[in-house]
Amino acid sequence: MVTKPLIRFACASGKRPGGGCRRSRQLGWRHRVGLLLGLFFGAVLAIPGSYLGMVVIGVPTYLVLSKLGLLRLWIFCTLGALMPLLVFLGAAPLRTTLMAVAAGAAVGASAFFCFPADRR
Repeated sequence: MVTKPLIRFACASGKRPGGGCRRSRQLGWRHRVGLLLGLFFGAVLAIPGSYLGMVVIGVPTYLVLSKLGLLRLWIFCTLGALMPLLVFLGAAPLRTTLMAVAAGAAVGASAFFCFPADRR
């Protein structure tokens, strides 16, 4: 699995006088189609999949943690970081895995602070 940015700058180092980079709006139609397909599949697959994962995994985990009295910030961050680590480890480059783990920890922290203070 290779990570590529959806919008990238294509640098023409020696092909144009003075070198420089083209702006992303000057990229070809294939890049625009790829961007639109990425947005479409993200909206159709990723967003519903995220909510389904929250309902299937997140709600039961919250109920178990609240019953045990373990609603702590570090637990939310650990669980948030553990999910992308399990998904990406070995299937993606280390850089991608580490970014996903950091994002998962941030999502876990934000989920913790979404609860009222008396419930924490």
